[in-house]
Amino acid sequence: MVKKYSPLLAFSALIIFAGRCLPYGAGTDGAPFLSINPGAVSMGMGGSGMACGMAGESIFLNPAATYLAHGRKQATYTHVDWLNDVDCEYVSYVHGTKKIGVFGAGLTVLHMPEIDVTNRAGIETHEIVSVGDNMLLVSYANKIAKGIFFGTSVKGIYRNIGSVWAGGLAMDAGFLYYGRKNYDSAAGDYYDISAGISVRNLLATTVSFYDYNYADKLLPVLKLGLGYKPLKEITLACDLDILTDRRMKLHTGAEFWVSDNVAFRAGYDSSDDLGAGSGLCTGFSFRPSKKSRYKLGLKSKTTMVSLQVDYALRFAGDMGMVHRIATKMNFDGRMGKLRKKLSK
Repeated sequence: MVKKYSPLLAFSALIIFAGRCLPYGAGTDGAPFLSINPGAVSMGMGGSGMACGMAGESIFLNPAATYLAHGRKQATYTHVDWLNDVDCEYVSYVHGTKKIGVFGAGLTVLHMPEIDVTNRAGIETHEIVSVGDNMLLVSYANKIAKGIFFGTSVKGIYRNIGSVWAGGLAMDAGFLYYGRKNYDSAAGDYYDISAGISVRNLLATTVSFYDYNYADKLLPVLKLGLGYKPLKEITLACDLDILTDRRMKLHTGAEFWVSDNVAFRAGYDSSDDLGAGSGLCTGFSFRPSKKSRYKLGLKSKTTMVSLQVDYALRFAGDMGMVHRIATKMNFDGRMGKLRKKLSK
């Protein structure tokens, strides 16, 4: 009986915990860099896609969606050219097993310009210090019922201003529902509709550089998302972020694979209003043909390795543009089906 209703109980528990996102009201986030979406595919679609399978990017959007890497492995490196000379590096690895779920890990490193030091009186000391933000996370996702997946991630946060540092811990959790399954004998199976819910910083410590009496909270964010695939080559996505001060951010976009090698994306991100054109997003991906995949390993277990390059551009109005470029390496050990496809 408990097993039968466990998905409903778990989903209800997440909804109850998600309610903690709303009572906080306005506040200062102890680690605002956590809101930077590192995904080039997602940002090409306006920052949407939390209900879609994006492997390494799903660790950030919705850890439950990493389960769609079931039985596969993917390594991702992303460089984000942010605003005001701020750069962000993101590395992730997702390891999908066939029996015990999908494991993931990610590292975010934010580089900022050096700053001048001032004393308590506001007078410059002519000292310059480096500033940086870092985040390391591990995630896990598994199937809990037919078409329903659950995932969670734990992240450690480290911030420094010169020799002064602050740290914290936080946990994300999410659900993913995948609907009707279609099958194309030439292209493989896919799902045509999906829905997701996740809470970023569901449980979190405070972050303080000096005095714990003035520690900043890691503010939670409730994320809702929908995905729809009218065709295998087309993905439509829409996400909604609900913040602690009742503000909402809409992310919407589309992806179209014009061939097996090239995809184009477009979307809109309402996170801020920085002037004309702010929030418009576009991007593309390129991956070599399947015949160009590399083979690694021993004769007894050969792994196919394929590469993909993603790029996203987000217009930030008067502030300029934000660029993301990512390189992904996919490892697929299921050689039986691949050999048949490659032999054609």
